[in-house]
Amino acid sequence: MKGISIILVLWGHCIQYLSVESFDFFDDSAFKIIYSFHMPLFMLLSGYANYWGHDRELKIILNKRVRGIGIPLFIWGCLDYLLVIIQGKSPNLVDWIHSIIGIWFLWAVLCSSVYVSIVCKFPIRKDIKYLILFLSTILFVKIPNGTMVAYVYPYFVVGYALNEFDLLKNKSFNKIVQPLCALLWIALIPVYQKKDYIYISGLTIWIKEYGLKEQLVIDMYRYVIGLSGCLAVLMLLRLIYSFMDEHKILTDTIELCGRHTLEIYLMQRIVLEKVIALVYKKTVMHTGVNLLMNNRFVFDLIVTPVIAVLITIMLVKIAKMLSRNPFVKIYVFGKT
Repeated sequence: MKGISIILVLWGHCIQYLSVESFDFFDDSAFKIIYSFHMPLFMLLSGYANYWGHDRELKIILNKRVRGIGIPLFIWGCLDYLLVIIQGKSPNLVDWIHSIIGIWFLWAVLCSSVYVSIVCKFPIRKDIKYLILFLSTILFVKIPNGTMVAYVYPYFVVGYALNEFDLLKNKSFNKIVQPLCALLWIALIPVYQKKDYIYISGLTIWIKEYGLKEQLVIDMYRYVIGLSGCLAVLMLLRLIYSFMDEHKILTDTIELCGRHTLEIYLMQRIVLEKVIALVYKKTVMHTGVNLLMNNRFVFDLIVTPVIAVLITIMLVKIAKMLSRNPFVKIYVFGKT
């Protein structure tokens, strides 16, 4: 599931960064579908996996989170900042910090995992614990880049709860809740608008051009479609995976991608977002020929997913090669 999720991330980024000229990728149908659930799903899976270490000592948990997520976040944030300086921007502390927390998903995972691990160590009833965890969403908007953290944090808590209560193995959950969520997600997709992206409208506490009532509707819609999309896609992936047992090469490849999601996510920021996208855009500007976008349907459903898969496989190979060096493995990718 993590392997499929990271491919979806790169698919969405391919649509975004390879869309050139006057096309607005925010209005792209495939982009809307992917972005309605893909980062919430990634966060839900992170929360699900986070529960497996809940019975360890808090000191061990926090050390693992800081080393596994905090170190790569810092190193790659500094690399991003170095690239900004190379491009001619004057160095300053604020921009340096923004470059680090600008890798927002890792920042969100780090903040969420640390906070949930601390709260779950208190000897309180489970219903009170989850009430506190969900209500704490509002606290995250006050931290740096808090809007993005507050957007995905509830999905981390949901993933943690799915594992703790073993809901994904519950027959009623699988046969009633998930199918209903799938229908709800399908029904909500057609009304997804540009303003529903977190990057456009933010959250209620940061009201911009939208009034309070409209902003609350946007926030509620975004969380509902995100959660229903997560549960629908989880159901779909489990169904697909049950038919893929015969295709061991394919499943092994996807699982390999799932074991290297952090490395793929970090390296694609340079390989896809900065190198491939820049080269392609300059080629289009220079030649006036846009071969990839001749047909939007083909671009969305064939060109970009194929490119995403190829880049993912390439980055997995690079990650495995680089991880042979113990220093790189530990201090660049946070692997122990």
